[in-house]
Amino acid sequence: VVMAYRQSDGAEAWPAPVYLAADAEQARGGEDVRYLDVDTTPVLAHVGRTEAVFVASYEGGVYALAASSGDRLWANESATGVNELTYWTRPRKPKAEAELNKRAEDTPHRVLVAASGLTGVWGLALEDGAELWRRDLPTGGVTAAEPWSGALLVGTTRYGLFLLHPLDGSVLDGLDSGAAFAATPAAFGKHAYVLSNEGVLLHLTIVPPTG
Repeated sequence: VVMAYRQSDGAEAWPAPVYLAADAEQARGGEDVRYLDVDTTPVLAHVGRTEAVFVASYEGGVYALAASSGDRLWANESATGVNELTYWTRPRKPKAEAELNKRAEDTPHRVLVAASGLTGVWGLALEDGAELWRRDLPTGGVTAAEPWSGALLVGTTRYGLFLLHPLDGSVLDGLDSGAAFAATPAAFGKHAYVLSNEGVLLHLTIVPPTG
């Protein structure tokens, strides 16, 4: 279930709760759905000019809901098992070039990144939920994707850490320390910190390409 509350008085802000479990059962022809969890922390962004809330149901997929009413804007029912969402955005051009050429079509890149131990890491279009890319996981789980110097840093429970390209999901780099990672990495500037399941805190640095 997804619900919204007003900040002013705590009253329910939508006409009714949004029952994603019912959508999941309908998508599977009425069969009983075993896992009904909505584990994701809601992500806020825009679909067109509409402010939207992005959430994921474990068996139902990823949804975009209108922030004002809870009405469904779109759903991607293929992205199952998602328990983490990340909104990634960057300008399409370097700042200096963008200042010289301020055209209306120079809209920023926008990707909704969904992490699933069941179906892998997804890059979805915010406008309609279409799959932009998907990176399979051989086995095990995956953390939320942390934006880091224009890329995405993710941890896995079996294969270490990976740096992914946000626009196509390609692997830019990787680090296998022999440890498992379930905690989401934290990035700050050129630095990133990751806590392993064994209780070891790693400090990483990155040198982004110039330009």
